[in-house]
Amino acid sequence: PRAFSGEFDGNNFIIKNLTISADAFGGLFARLGQAAIVKNLTLENVSISGGNPTGALAGVMIGASSGAAIENVHVVGGTISGKIQTGGLIGRCNEAGLKTIKNCSVIADIACVAPSGVYSASGGIVGCMENGTNLLLQDCTFTGNIHGSGGTNNDFIGGILGNARANNTELTVLSCSANIGSASGTRIGLYEINNVATSTATVENSILYLSTDNKLIANPLVNTVIAGEAQYITLTDYSFHNISSVTTSDITYTRDFAA
Repeated sequence: PRAFSGEFDGNNFIIKNLTISADAFGGLFARLGQAAIVKNLTLENVSISGGNPTGALAGVMIGASSGAAIENVHVVGGTISGKIQTGGLIGRCNEAGLKTIKNCSVIADIACVAPSGVYSASGGIVGCMENGTNLLLQDCTFTGNIHGSGGTNNDFIGGILGNARANNTELTVLSCSANIGSASGTRIGLYEINNVATSTATVENSILYLSTDNKLIANPLVNTVIAGEAQYITLTDYSFHNISSVTTSDITYTRDFAA
């Protein structure tokens, strides 16, 4: 499908009972292109079912140039289900150039089922980022359940971002929070990064709550931080609540993570 590359101002209106079923690129917009701007919109009681990628607002956010932005967009109630890459707002962000998501919230349940032998990436705001993407997430919140399953041992669950997969990605998370009621997957946290040799991440003033599950698989933030390989990652004023232990493939930490 062609990408939307204009400006959409919802003027704070509400779209109610949005129902979408798609084989791929599920969402109100299939694709948001470079310089696309979407703002001031609420989606209430959504029912989104799509393939790969899927999000309530858009399946994918692309664009090789900077300027694509989502601001003051909210999902209030409903379900979002997709395959491989699924997010509360955006299924996948890719291509170079800065993409900004600010002052957005999702209150919904997210489910992602991948085909046999394929990973799944599910995030409260964004499912997956890849291919050198520069992504800023600021003042965003997620509340709900997230469940991912696939044919591999890599089912990534993130309260904000499910997974950053490719080298040369740059992620900034500022003043975001996630309250996950229930989660299932092999790697669960605020966000997850792999292939990190040339990727960077900055996290400031962000919080992760787990309401019913009190153990994190992998790391609350990034899988390699606990292993002491955090030279490329900056963490400031982050906290975790209702979490009793953190487990990686080779070490388990048990302590009070509450701020």
